[in-house]
Amino acid sequence: RLILNQWEKGAEVSDRDIETNLKIPIAARLRRDESCQRSVSLGQLVRDVSSRSSFHADIAAAASLITEGAEQVDITPDRRAFSWLFK
Repeated sequence: RLILNQWEKGAEVSDRDIETNLKIPIAARLRRDESCQRSVSLGQLVRDVSSRSSFHADIAAAASLITEGAEQVDITPDRRAFSWLFK
């Protein structure tokens, strides 16, 4: 399965270009998140550096590819106010 790492919306190479050229569907996307680099620099977990990191949601969704047998997952940001507070 194909998982895009450090994915950014509107990147120079589109998702469609990647899928067309590699001839494989994108199974998941891990968004580019600066808190990941900070966590490496500090030697801490991403969740300890930034509890609101987009990486949390993306990696949890990607994990379902393994644990739940999902074929593909989509990025679905939670747009509710203060949703990060109640996770």
